[in-house]
Amino acid sequence: MLRALFVAIVTLAGVGPLLAAADIDTCRDPATEAEARLVACSAATADDTITGKPRAAAYQVIGDSFMKKRDYDSAIAAFGKAHDADPDNVGYVNSRGIA
Repeated sequence: MLRALFVAIVTLAGVGPLLAAADIDTCRDPATEAEARLVACSAATADDTITGKPRAAAYQVIGDSFMKKRDYDSAIAAFGKAHDADPDNVGYVNSRGIA
């Protein structure tokens, strides 16, 4: 019984990075339905193992969705987090300025 529990825990620990990668791929795919893309991006930003450019790209998509909803304060916050995750990309500062 203990062996089965150990195998289950190890299997779940190995699946976590795969799920995170799938979220990033779905988040970045512009052909994906907007709602599914937003859910994937939100999951990617909630995952602390995703950092740098992938995390910034997820915040960019979230910021764009807030812009479309005319929720400019939330868009500014999302673009700010995108810039914090990838400070070399000035596009996030530009998006934040537009919002």
